Amino acid sequence: MKLSLRPLFFSPTAAFAWFAILLAARDISAEVFLAENSLSLAFAICTTIVVLSFAMILISGQGLDLIAKLKSPGVLWRATLLGTMSGAIYGGIFYLIAHMGVGLFAMIDYGLVPLATLTVGMVFFKEKVKIEFLAALVIYLVGVVFLFVERGMFGMDLLFFALFCPIATAASDGLTKWLLSPEHGKLTRPQLLVIRFLPASIALFLFSYFFSEAPMAIANWPRTLFVSVCFGWLPLWLLCTGLVRQGLSKLAIFEFLIPAVAFFGTLNLHPELIAPLPIIGGFLILAAIVVSQTSFLSRLMQRKKHDVVEEESTAA
Repeated sequence: MKLSLRPLFFSPTAAFAWFAILLAARDISAEVFLAENSLSLAFAICTTIVVLSFAMILISGQGLDLIAKLKSPGVLWRATLLGTMSGAIYGGIFYLIAHMGVGLFAMIDYGLVPLATLTVGMVFFKEKVKIEFLAALVIYLVGVVFLFVERGMFGMDLLFFALFCPIATAASDGLTKWLLSPEHGKLTRPQLLVIRFLPASIALFLFSYFFSEAPMAIANWPRTLFVSVCFGWLPLWLLCTGLVRQGLSKLAIFEFLIPAVAFFGTLNLHPELIAPLPIIGGFLILAAIVVSQTSFLSRLMQRKKHDVVEEESTAA
């Protein structure tokens, strides 16, 4: 029997898994070896995504096609809303990382993102969820609480951003799926990424120019460019790849990975987290991924349902 590595690297499910890992690497990089302020880093990542995607549009001749698609009913206002939210999300993400560290940010932000993503999928795309996902969600939330215990509380302004980011992220993923769908927006991946991040880049630049005291300057261009391409553009490309063929409930499963990767990736920077509860919390989050990928509970419930039907038919 020939063993194929394609499902591990090239399937829609693998796209979600790699998206989560690379996105966590982006946030880890922001804390570990990048000195840029939050606005500069957000602007660098968004602009890199736009430039690379726009180059693909030019090479493939999709420019006029994009203009035509934006005239379709419902596409333009959804694209505008997506771009606006992306700017706010990226500015908020790096503001929070700068003030609370990537580990705590990932716990709070992505503690809510899977639930919010699942809700968007169920409400707007009529997706159904296996019982394994619900069990994994419970395990995951317990793990997030264990991680949070050792970090203490933070100010109300940070709490507002921490609650806003996951809700806006889930809504953005829902808009992305709609715009990529062949039945609705019909955008290609480069078209979607330009639509999503061009308004964000402009908004971040204008905000920095008119309201921020810190100039829009990059301290280390090689590192920032590397992070922007490998941990900024690439995970978003993979996200679009997965959303074309998979539902939001599947994405929500792999969003569990982000806080665990961020936690273990920055553990050496936070000695206060080297304690039983946070470590258990990190492993619980990883366990939630495993549970979500099984079918044990579904088979058990199906077997019980089958036994009940047999008992009723025997009694009759």
